Amino acid sequence: MHYERADFIESQLEEQYKIVKRLRENIATVFAAYTGISVVDAEALMISGATILNAQEALTKTIIHEVRDAAIPPNSKIVAIGNG
Repeated sequence: MHYERADFIESQLEEQYKIVKRLRENIATVFAAYTGISVVDAEALMISGATILNAQEALTKTIIHEVRDAAIPPNSKIVAIGNG
């Protein structure tokens, strides 16, 4: 590989990194404003990429407003979608 080509690819990667970083910051800011949590807390939830909250945790963090039982009308058809 020529050095000029490697430099070009590296500069493209740097630019993409900056774009993704800005997007993540924007998402955290909007999410924080919507939920009322701090931007730092929103970013902390996003960092690992695998943060899973149960309903009570999401309610505590004001990501959701209430937890209630699903109201499924009688005689409704239930379709299971999954890998099995």
